[in-house]
Amino acid sequence: MKKQIAAAAAMLLLGLHMTAPMQQVCAETAPDSMLCAEDQGLNLDAHNYRAWAAPVRSYLHPLADGCWMLVQSERTEGSEIVVKYFDADFHPTKRLDLARMLPDFGAFYAASDGNYYVITGNSTVSGVALGKPKFDIAKYSPDWELLSHVQTAGTDVTAAFPAGTLRCADNGKNLLIHTAHQMESGHQANYTIELDMKSMKILYDADRRNYVSHSFNQFVLYDGDNVVMLDQGDFYPRSVILQSDRGPSVDMITYSPLGDVDTNDMFIINYTGVSVGGFAQSSTHYLAAYNSIDQDNWYHLVTTGEQLKSESVKNIYVAAVPKNDLSDENVQTIPFTDYTDLEDTCGNPYLVPVGEDRFLLIWAHRQEVCYTFLDGAGNMTGEIYTAAGWLSDCEPVVSGDRVYWYTWEDAEYCFYSIDLEHPEQTEVVKRYTKHEFVPAAEPDADGNAVDVCTVCGLTIPHDPQPTYLAGVRKIVRNGDRVEKPLMDTDSEYLDAGDLFETFISNISVDAKLFGYEMLRGEDDIERNSIVHRYLIKPFDAPAVTIAMEVGPWFVDPQPKTLRITAKHSYELQEITEPKDGQDGSITLKCSGCGHVSTFAMHSMRGKNGEQVSAAITGGQADAPAVTVTLTDPETGEPVVPEPDQDYTAAFVHDPEKDTFYAVIVAAAESRKITGSLVFPYSVTEIPEPVAGDADGDGKLTGTDAELLTKWLLSDPAAEIPNAQAADMNQDQKLDAADLSLLRRALLAQTNA
Repeated sequence: MKKQIAAAAAMLLLGLHMTAPMQQVCAETAPDSMLCAEDQGLNLDAHNYRAWAAPVRSYLHPLADGCWMLVQSERTEGSEIVVKYFDADFHPTKRLDLARMLPDFGAFYAASDGNYYVITGNSTVSGVALGKPKFDIAKYSPDWELLSHVQTAGTDVTAAFPAGTLRCADNGKNLLIHTAHQMESGHQANYTIELDMKSMKILYDADRRNYVSHSFNQFVLYDGDNVVMLDQGDFYPRSVILQSDRGPSVDMITYSPLGDVDTNDMFIINYTGVSVGGFAQSSTHYLAAYNSIDQDNWYHLVTTGEQLKSESVKNIYVAAVPKNDLSDENVQTIPFTDYTDLEDTCGNPYLVPVGEDRFLLIWAHRQEVCYTFLDGAGNMTGEIYTAAGWLSDCEPVVSGDRVYWYTWEDAEYCFYSIDLEHPEQTEVVKRYTKHEFVPAAEPDADGNAVDVCTVCGLTIPHDPQPTYLAGVRKIVRNGDRVEKPLMDTDSEYLDAGDLFETFISNISVDAKLFGYEMLRGEDDIERNSIVHRYLIKPFDAPAVTIAMEVGPWFVDPQPKTLRITAKHSYELQEITEPKDGQDGSITLKCSGCGHVSTFAMHSMRGKNGEQVSAAITGGQADAPAVTVTLTDPETGEPVVPEPDQDYTAAFVHDPEKDTFYAVIVAAAESRKITGSLVFPYSVTEIPEPVAGDADGDGKLTGTDAELLTKWLLSDPAAEIPNAQAADMNQDQKLDAADLSLLRRALLAQTNA
């Protein structure tokens, strides 16, 4: 048995490769089954990894005519490879489905020879014998005609790319495929295949060209005819290492040493706290972009199990080494962020060449995309920009003067772009690849009708509109338990800081997914990491209104419009009662966002036979006079205030009834008379005071001018009850200038 294995290995080392017979694997079919076919899955944040990478499954390729081609594949074994075409405005125009040559998708590569290459493999780590095909390299024309494909069992390969990725590069003649493999021993390392693109002959097929173990992420590029590879090792070596056909190897990124960690615990060794997202070259340097935990804290993280926490704080770095002096000592590590909060941890960055010795460094932070420009040595050349959005495993590409990438989630595709000349200008285009049915014509004599898809033209028998309930759930946290009560958006309110989600239920057809479109209030919410959950941002207005349309994606019913009103949930903070003729105040604080409002409490004068009224002003609520009906607290009978008496009001909050009670205190006696006052939420402004009304009678007359004149002449009997109104030029003092302005106002009033 050992002799048989040795003989088989020897044959493989001598270059025994299997070329499979050519077959047509793609054909454009009728649009009714293709263009609007819905793919289930998503690629949001799929480029992030904790210990080892995975094959990239989303590609965006600009075409010469300004249109776009999208290639993507899901992780499901044996599923098709989807090719979608979009016009310059990202409207879908065509779709193709390609069968995989081997069960698992490895990579798509648009080569410099104008052809497309698709690499598939068999990544099953058990039950696969040596000598069976592990890699397939298929070559297609720009029209997706299969030109040729070649398969190989590899050298000591039991599984292709089981815990690594696969990237390609070419020099116009040869195609380099750099990936990972599992060996018969169960060990993993990197793996390299070199292919003559014209003849489709494999020139090299082994793991000894630049052995790294365990290589959990692989990058490759051509520097002229010099092959340069970057691998993330965890043990041999324990670094991110750069190796080339010429020159010494360089440890671009080094980790904290293992120290006293038990090296038999492979799980601990696998975790390095580093994720590499970009590898590029300038005319002078090789550059690697990555994120990393605080390496000085690595020992604590791995020995306490905290490496399992996805919120371990990471920061963004670029490692740069000059091409003309490759050595560990010449590696420069350049930090770009200084995050410290657990919520500030960042995603894996991309490094995009955008010009001669100019690069775009881009990463995700919370629900934003952050980006900045670097020079050829990896130094930042400007500011860091931010824009709302998401990254995915689609590596950004350059087309014209913009950088593009896309995200997808089921039928929703979002195409993002950044203007390279005006980086503050970003754009996102949202498209849906699903049927959009409308009635095709009036029903025939038998009442039969059909619907037609406005996208692809498919016609189907008309079905009655599906019935469903669309609503909003407020997410209430209670310890570790999350309750989701149904929120009636007409009667209940959300607050700043509240989390809510949209939902659909009671659908009369088989629907699992739904979509939404913001109508109003998009600036008032922040999308949560969980699909269809949103966080209400802090706000200063009395209320914000959020409106969205919610409905199933795959049919065309009338969407439900949900209107969500968010207001502050105020709690009483402080009461200062009116005293000695001075107004009091009431201070309220929002329990949701901490917004503070202060309202004035005025002293009140009762008139015979009239009700006492109080004006509440200031803060957010500039309210008109609010009438308070007085009752005796002992008898419950109405009370008429005594004439010409001063009354003051204190306010007490009743949270159960959400009301404020006014306590009226008579000046002449000690008994208290209470009256209920519902706190005004939607309010109008109090009329502005009359300018020049020095005596406070509510109007401007000659008496005001006489009073101000006497006061300026220091008449001891002259008092100004309304000094603020008399201060005509609002300079916080009364002088001859105010008197002159007051007289002009009187003259203008008389002439009018």
